[in-house]
Order: sequence, then C-alpha cells, then structure tokens
Amino acid sequence: MNTIRWWLVALAAAGCNGESEPVLTACEGEGDPEVAIGDGGIDEFSPWEEGHLVPITQSGSWGFRIEAQTRGLDTREPISMVVRFLLDGETETQDAGANVTFQCEGERPGWAGLFVPLDDADQTEAAAAALSGVVFNLSVSVVDAAEDAATDDGDFEFEF
Repeated sequence: MNTIRWWLVALAAAGCNGESEPVLTACEGEGDPEVAIGDGGIDEFSPWEEGHLVPITQSGSWGFRIEAQTRGLDTREPISMVVRFLLDGETETQDAGANVTFQCEGERPGWAGLFVPLDDADQTEAAAAALSGVVFNLSVSVVDAAEDAATDDGDFEFEF
C-alpha cells in the first residue's frame, strides 16, 4: 500500500514544479486578438452591423464618432490603431493612425472612443450634409506591443 502512495506523490510532484501558467485578464490580452467597431459606451458597447447609420457631427471639424472594443490584446499600454475609410467605392482612402490608450478595467475588454475627421474637401456644412446616404467602408486595425493584431471592417452609411 505504501508503494502506491509514493507513486501517487511522485506523479503529482512530477506534474507540478511550483510554477503555474499566468492567468491573463482581458486587459492583459486573454484569448484570441479581436477588435469590433461600434458604439454604446464602455458599459453598453454594441458592434455595428453592415449598413449601420453613422451620424456626421461637428467637433471642431466635420466627421464621425466611432468606438472600438478589443479582446485578446494587451491594452495596459497604448496600442497602435489605424482607421481607414473609403467613400462610396472610391479607391483613395482617408487614413488616421495613432497610438491609442484603451480604457480597460479588470475583466472588461479594452475600449476606446474617437472622432474621425472627414477629408479637407468635406469640411463645410454643405459638403458634410451632401454625404448623407453615402455608403462607406470603414476598417479599424489595432496592434499591441507584443505585435498581436486584429482588424474589423464593414460597410456603413452616413447620415446628417
């Protein structure tokens, strides 16, 4: 009987070296990298579906607001984010890139809200209003310090 007990103790000790794998939180990059475009704030974030109506607003310049929610990316430090949109099937993109600090608390996903300005040619009220009903493709790509990356994109519609 003692032999069996010693074997069980030896097997248990062989599988346990006193170190365990670290348990990551959502802020530290737990899971597969992903990003979602949407709105609703940090508490009630909702990803946008294709065709979502996006209001054009003025915040010093004409543009639109987006929010991004991440999972599987380390958001304890700022991460690189590129926002790209194509207007009505045009081939020229309008890009904005920055290092963005995502809000992230405990088990919540990372979250950031930002304002995306329209092109210089659309910075009058009449030009911004003329974009109402225009379908545009929006892409958000994020990369954390460990070079884990994710992208989300979709076709949405401006409303003025």
